[in-house]
Amino acid sequence: MKKMMCGVLCAALLACSAGAAAAGSYTVTVDGAALDLSGKTPFVSQDKVMVPLRPVAEALGYTVTWTAEDAQRVEIDNGVVRTWVDIGVDSYCRTSSTAIGMGAPVSFGAAPVAMDNTTYVPVDLFAMMGDTVETDGTDITLSAMESQTQIPNPIVAYDTLEKAVAAAGVKAVLPAFPAEWRQVEFSVIGGTLLQVIYTDGTDTAVFRAAAGDGDTSGDYNAYPWTAETEADGVTVTLKGQEEDAVLLAVWTDGQYSYALACSAPLTAEEATAMASGVAPLE
Repeated sequence: MKKMMCGVLCAALLACSAGAAAAGSYTVTVDGAALDLSGKTPFVSQDKVMVPLRPVAEALGYTVTWTAEDAQRVEIDNGVVRTWVDIGVDSYCRTSSTAIGMGAPVSFGAAPVAMDNTTYVPVDLFAMMGDTVETDGTDITLSAMESQTQIPNPIVAYDTLEKAVAAAGVKAVLPAFPAEWRQVEFSVIGGTLLQVIYTDGTDTAVFRAAAGDGDTSGDYNAYPWTAETEADGVTVTLKGQEEDAVLLAVWTDGQYSYALACSAPLTAEEATAMASGVAPLE
């Protein structure tokens, strides 16, 4: 915990330095109008342009709220899509505002930081949400998604795992989660891809399974660390920031392909243990 807090504080200090160096450098335009940031100046952290979350999000039509459970988490929602960010955690995920289901968590290479009562996030977050983002030197231009009512939603939610498994037509193996994790959402994407969402009350994990040997994760980030390991005779590919910060595991047994994406980093040992499986899906 001390190491984690130290890392977060260091990141914030670095971000402060970067912000000071870039003061007055960036301009932000949203839907053709220059945005008054009231001194909340964008800056560069880990080669990513960081922008103040609230003014940019609200200008794009999102509602911004702090969650009651965790003062370190901020949510944005435009009634069609929503997401949340945790201070110091480089993991982002887009989900529907009205339907059950979420995309696989992704990393942008820079975590949200809090400075002077303001949360800063990579501008890439808004591109992930479906908004248009363009940068030209120090000019940042954003525009809200063209249609907030016509986003295709291939996700069908089910109230039980058995119904979702039957709808997807898969006979697979569930990951081996620790006892404190529980299944909270079941859905099928595109009629064939099973998705099960787990939580331990704080973090989330997305498990996907489908017939064939394709990549079911939907996560095409270029992670700085990748390794292969064995679990019950199956080769599992692990991806993340480093060996003790795994965010994605993908594997296939020759008949089905699987993916496990986590919002909080796992060690390689933890990820491999989860991928080993405990119960078949019938």
